[in-house]
Amino acid sequence: MSEKQSLAARRADVARAERQKHLNPGDPERVEHASQLRRDYAAEKLADYVAKVVAQAPPLTPAQRDKIAVLLRDGAPPGMVATTDRPDLGGNQEGGREDVLRGGVG
Repeated sequence: MSEKQSLAARRADVARAERQKHLNPGDPERVEHASQLRRDYAAEKLADYVAKVVAQAPPLTPAQRDKIAVLLRDGAPPGMVATTDRPDLGGNQEGGREDVLRGGVG
């Protein structure tokens, strides 16, 4: 199975679990199962994206790798805003930049 098929299969699993959750809203096991599948799908999608970015980037210094590892492990610090002009990552269709990560920006 290719990587895209794997993500597509996971996305389909999430959709099935969400349907079951809505058909049985009082079932905590179904709610937790859907939540777990969404989390797993998001993690796999993020890992796929990070792998692509790392493959295209020049080699990082140890300090740069440590900084990125902290972001992945602990989340973005308050006040950090990442921007993108890629629509698939939250940017707008016209190519302008939009905030995609808001950590306490006021």
